[in-house]
Amino acid sequence: MEGVPYAQENLPRFTSPEQIFNWLKLRTTYKNDPKGTELFQTLPTLLDDNYHGLTGSGDCDCFTIAALSVLLANGFTDCGIVLVGRKSWQPVHIYAYVVDDSGEKKYLDLTNRVYNYERPYPYKQHIKFKLNPKEKRAMMLQLADNGNYNGYIWMPSQGVQLREDLFDDLSESEFRDLLLNEGYEFSEAVELAGRWRTRRDEKRADRRQRKKDKMELKKTKVDSKADKRRAKGRAAETKAEAKRLKGEKGGTDWGAALTTVTDTAGNLIGKWKGTDRVPDDTQDMTVTDQVNGNKPAKRESSETVSILGMEVSKPVAYIGGGLLVLGIGYGIYKATRPKRKAA
Repeated sequence: MEGVPYAQENLPRFTSPEQIFNWLKLRTTYKNDPKGTELFQTLPTLLDDNYHGLTGSGDCDCFTIAALSVLLANGFTDCGIVLVGRKSWQPVHIYAYVVDDSGEKKYLDLTNRVYNYERPYPYKQHIKFKLNPKEKRAMMLQLADNGNYNGYIWMPSQGVQLREDLFDDLSESEFRDLLLNEGYEFSEAVELAGRWRTRRDEKRADRRQRKKDKMELKKTKVDSKADKRRAKGRAAETKAEAKRLKGEKGGTDWGAALTTVTDTAGNLIGKWKGTDRVPDDTQDMTVTDQVNGNKPAKRESSETVSILGMEVSKPVAYIGGGLLVLGIGYGIYKATRPKRKAA
């Protein structure tokens, strides 16, 4: 209302959006709003009576107002604003766009150095400058889902359209009463409240399903780890059982063989020392032998011994035991002897 007549009366005529951008770019300087204040300056305020005391000083919304005013004053009516942000509910920047004679959208962001340049943001929404009544009712000022979300409620008292999920903490009756207080007819309030309830119930069901899926996935992982531990235990048991069966099928019992050899070697040493004779014990002699002074007789011993299932004579066993002991001792000596380094 102020900017268009001012531009028509005080600014030169322009034949392209790029000329408008270049003219304004030379006459504007970016400056943040005062602390705690959202400042909107019209085109005449920006250029003639600047709030900051420096002509053309303002931020992105002041520049957008100026660009739209000059566009409309020069007949470029197919234009609007662009809201961008890093979060769906937090726009951080605004600039103007226009559809030129070629039918392409061009962007006038006076915070950039060049014409038709956009900085990348994950959320963006285009809003036409001129809206018909139906478009005004469907107007969405938020950036969520890039404007594809349809669950908005027009709040006349606030002058904006708000997403239905902002009212999730309200009960259905509280939500319906809110709509009635905003001037909605009872039938409209009931319809909107029903739609809101359905969407809320679906959202809650989706949260429950996601939680259930998460718990099932966790349980599956725990069960998988338990199955691996059980399989490992069964493999160890199978290995031990195979080892036991191998011993029962006639595998060499080296422990028993070594015991036999050491016993034989002990007998050989005992014979050498004479300990295999019957001790001079009167309890092992008859009364007659004791009276006559007879000496006790030698105890008879077995002439053969069993080694590894074979019957061999004692002399052979003695010799074999001795050789085995010598062989083991020599092997230990060789194993523990330090090796000589090659020259």
